[in-house]
Amino acid sequence: TFIIDFLAEFPTFRDELSKINPSIKVSDIEFCALLRLNLDVKQIAEIKKMSVQAVIAKESRIKKKLNVISTEELYELLKFL
Repeated sequence: TFIIDFLAEFPTFRDELSKINPSIKVSDIEFCALLRLNLDVKQIAEIKKMSVQAVIAKESRIKKKLNVISTEELYELLKFL
């Protein structure tokens, strides 16, 4: 239900991510939503029941999918979607 509530609050978020990468997965959109809420790696790891290293790896894969270099650039991009 998190992603449904998030997209109700930010209705263009999914579409904007899809413009950047049309093949982005729902799980990636959900992860980006967590980043958009300014949650840190440890908080995301707890919520998703993942290790911190797994969260860092997923963040790295998403940066590649969205063609950004740094974590700061990723947060900036997501802030304006």
